[in-house]
Amino acid sequence: DEYRYHEALVHPALSATTFRERVLVIGGGDGLAVREVLRFPDVKQVLLVDLDPAMTDLAQHHPALAELNAHSLDDPRVTVVHADGYNYLREHADRFGAIFVDLPDPSREALAKLYSVSFYRMIGEHLARGGLAVTQAASPMFARRAFWGILATIEAAELHATPYHTYVPSFGDWGFVMMSPEPHHFAAIRLALPSQSLSAETLPGMTRFTPDMGPMPVEPSTLDRPTILGYYDESMSRWR
Repeated sequence: DEYRYHEALVHPALSATTFRERVLVIGGGDGLAVREVLRFPDVKQVLLVDLDPAMTDLAQHHPALAELNAHSLDDPRVTVVHADGYNYLREHADRFGAIFVDLPDPSREALAKLYSVSFYRMIGEHLARGGLAVTQAASPMFARRAFWGILATIEAAELHATPYHTYVPSFGDWGFVMMSPEPHHFAAIRLALPSQSLSAETLPGMTRFTPDMGPMPVEPSTLDRPTILGYYDESMSRWR
């Protein structure tokens, strides 16, 4: 059922962006998000920035995983760079029509900078005009305060943001945030490709949250004050 997660991460933004040719994926070394990106025929370049060469090597050479990701990392349109996503954005000035942030949940200090105001501000600076970015944002059910903390952090980076979610049986209810420097309208997105889990009828409902997953009082997470770590630990401690 991983396709439900990766379709929700990729398809809405890549359907709506005005510039599909160049796409950046931060994290996602398993090649599954890249697989979905490559389904769009007008994508010409995909840059995958992942810190872990062991993960991308596994994605390319483990028979089961390579089959699952449709050998996406072997596609000639894909370039793999082994680097920290934060440092890559800080050190490069290239722009992309879509950026997807497919990182682990903010469960430890090393990940906090990748959920900070400064990180999301750099995401906005690396988007081409009309571009869109999406980050996975943990579960609004199991990590509710962390989810809304991620949204608050993106908004503090002066980006327009739309929270949405989908149900993944293996994970539970899972959240994402779409962001862009210019206003965007999630409910008006027309999906460019058919998929297994998304449709024009179901897309608007992805932005609706039941009261037990609704907004909570939160503060943005910064490099100096990584509130996201406390929010995530607090949320997950209820389920341990």
